[in-house]
Amino acid sequence: MNEWEEKKDVSVDALKALIQELRQAHSHYETLKETANEAREKYEALSLKVIGTLQAAGLKNFDIPGLGKVTLASKYSVRVPKNLEDKRKLFDYIRNAYGDDVLDEYRTINYQTLNAFVNQEAEISKVEKQAMRIPGIESPTEEFYLQFRKDRG
Repeated sequence: MNEWEEKKDVSVDALKALIQELRQAHSHYETLKETANEAREKYEALSLKVIGTLQAAGLKNFDIPGLGKVTLASKYSVRVPKNLEDKRKLFDYIRNAYGDDVLDEYRTINYQTLNAFVNQEAEISKVEKQAMRIPGIESPTEEFYLQFRKDRG
């Protein structure tokens, strides 16, 4: 007995119609996403132009009655140390200045790196035929998604 015979409540025609609707919705989404990207690029270009104009005029803000007030704001940004030596220097500074609890709050693992590590541990568990348990990590969740490839025919 194949999978289609086991699932009596789903017809092949209904599934085809549903997938066609999904494909149309995806196409519509991609079109809107492209339009949104174009709008974002225009917005960012205009923002840079306004920033430059405010700076050239020596202004920190500009008020237009009935429209609103634009204010020039700034923030500092730094890159996370990439090499181990620089990471250790930063962690030593934080530990010495603020203690281990604060250091532990700042020490993070990127989610992609963590998932790669967990997948590696899962493979080791399969080879060793043991249940995977990593202290401090909740049980993994499984998320299903679709992959769609256009018919080449």
